[in-house]
Amino acid sequence: MARPASVPFWGEGAITLEEAMEALHSRGWVTRAADRGPYSLTPPGADGHAAVAERVGATRRRLMDGLTDDQYLETVRVLSRMAANLEGALA
Repeated sequence: MARPASVPFWGEGAITLEEAMEALHSRGWVTRAADRGPYSLTPPGADGHAAVAERVGATRRRLMDGLTDDQYLETVRVLSRMAANLEGALA
């Protein structure tokens, strides 16, 4: 079964967006203005977001050590092309 191009890594058996949001809600990280209104971060959710952002930043700094911005951008371009080639082969 081919995956939709808009969500190449959201495959069969993955949790749904609703399940992910419910998990964040049950942790107290998000709240909702009304039954079907938009979600917003709670103070603990904002703290969690900041902690994750710091970890992502630290990982990115380690990943980029010794590389120029141009080298990184070229790597991303090549990997994007490779992913598109694979998606095309699965269609």
